[in-house]
Amino acid sequence: MIKHIGLVVAAVALVVLGYFSSLAVQSFSSKPASSGMAGGKGAYGKGKPTSRPASGMTSVEVAPAVVAAIRERISGSGFLRPEREVQIVARTEGEIEKISFEAGTEVPEGADLCHIDERALSIAVTTARLERDQAQVEFLRFKELLGAASDKEQKDAKFAQDVAGTRFAQAKLELTYAKPTAPFAGVIVKRSVELGQHVRPGDELFVIADFEPLRLNLFFPESDVLRIKSGQRVEMRRDRLSEIVTIGRVSRVSPVVDESSLTVEVVIDFSDAPASVRPGTFGVVDIITRTVENACLVPKSALRRDDDGEYVMRVRDNVAQRVSVTTGYRDDSILQLREGIAAGDLVVVQGGRDLRDGGSVSIHRQVPVRLDPLTVVPDSK
Repeated sequence: MIKHIGLVVAAVALVVLGYFSSLAVQSFSSKPASSGMAGGKGAYGKGKPTSRPASGMTSVEVAPAVVAAIRERISGSGFLRPEREVQIVARTEGEIEKISFEAGTEVPEGADLCHIDERALSIAVTTARLERDQAQVEFLRFKELLGAASDKEQKDAKFAQDVAGTRFAQAKLELTYAKPTAPFAGVIVKRSVELGQHVRPGDELFVIADFEPLRLNLFFPESDVLRIKSGQRVEMRRDRLSEIVTIGRVSRVSPVVDESSLTVEVVIDFSDAPASVRPGTFGVVDIITRTVENACLVPKSALRRDDDGEYVMRVRDNVAQRVSVTTGYRDDSILQLREGIAAGDLVVVQGGRDLRDGGSVSIHRQVPVRLDPLTVVPDSK
């Protein structure tokens, strides 16, 4: 009997223990879950949950449209060259007896550059003068004979006089070849001869150049040249990010299109360039085609295209709005919008590739418009 009573008590104890165990488990499971971080902080912030897009919202990056005065420009690059550069060559044979100018020096127009041995040429002039004088005497003698000389004899004498005079003039001209002169005022770029050197016709003596102005020849597609006109301001830099080193003007726009390259030549002159700017200097230039006041600007990445045309996505009250736009000037970073967007409007620049008109958006970040100082007029920001 006592044995049976013990078994009953043990069974009751097991039931009671199971009951209280069940209560403990329920009590533990009903408490809030721990964040897993000390101090009870939120999983996406310091004590505050990080903002996340609500279900169905697209996270985007936006930029506000700004208004500024801009300079529309066409850029190019090339090497400067003199307006004129010519090679002075020997036109007679002989030995160099004198050199009047060294390379790098300025010369006035008409200055003697060097002297070539002229003794043979002087003898030729003297001989030609004697022959001319003799021919003149013979012609006068036949004229004094009046009717005694035939017409043929008089004509032959006149012809001999004319030929002798021509030979004398030619001899005097060739004598000037012994002293080559500068065809224009300029700078001796190169001296190719030495004292005592024997030269022949065609040998190079000097190279002379006119540095005023320095010139840059560029070639642009015909569509770009439509905006370029003579007299437009041109800014030259050593490279894209350096300061302006000199200012020039468009001198000439070719009236024809090169058939091989389908481009048009544009000539730019740089008058009064500093001494640091020389022929052969490489320059990056901006041709300022016009200035636009109150231009509405957005990042270039804001522009989108589809079959219906160009547009941007404007964000208002977390709703995306498709806005068709008319674009204007653009460079590597910014884009001018002529219609559709006003200053301060937020446009999507990143994210939401498949974003549609009326779609819900969450602004992940707002970034500024990076204004190019080469494009924006100073003090217009």
